[in-house]
This record gives sequence, C-alpha cells and structure tokens, in this order.
Amino acid sequence: MRTTSAPICAVHDVLDPPSREECARLMPRGIQQQLVLLLEHYGDDRIVAALLNSRPRTVRRHARGSSLLPPGQDLRRRLWEVLLDTVCPVRIAQAAEHAARRRKRRRPAQTEM
Repeated sequence: MRTTSAPICAVHDVLDPPSREECARLMPRGIQQQLVLLLEHYGDDRIVAALLNSRPRTVRRHARGSSLLPPGQDLRRRLWEVLLDTVCPVRIAQAAEHAARRRKRRRPAQTEM
C-alpha cells in the first residue's frame, strides 16, 4: 500500500523530495481521472486500449465511471506504468535520451550502405 503521494517507480527512488512532489502533483488521482488524462493525451480510446491491452469499450466505461466492476489488478498496473511514461518528466527525459541514442546508432549503419 502506498503511504506517500509520490509516484512509485525505480526512477523516483533517487529523486530529491521536491522533484518527487512535482511528479506527484502531475499525477491525477483515481482510475477515472487517469484514464481521462490518457484519452485527452492520445485522443483515441483505441490507442489507449492498445496501450493497456484492453478493449476500447472497457476504457470508455472506466473513464466515464459507469463500469459496474472496478478495474482489475492487471489493468491498474498497466495504467500506472503507461501514465508514468506519459506524465513523469524523468521518464519522458529518459525516453528521449534512449530514442536519441537509438537514432545515433542507426545513422552510421544507414550511411555505410
């Protein structure tokens, strides 16, 4: 059970408290708010459903709050990871560095051919 308001992932363990609080402020509370944020960010329920390995109808229902059952543990876990990748400035910076390294490695291979 989480006792702090900061998002929990391996990256956040090394952050100083002000950075943790900044990330926590960016993170919406509750499944419904988190899904609404992802739907606004990606613009399509099919994309969000593919990211969450779920059906678009399930995503829409939970985003509206009209689902009779709460989301399962797997859906909550995937939602948390996708949300951290979308919202967390540390993870966004790491993804950008990784993409830059991948492009840098790919460029010399393309020029040799």
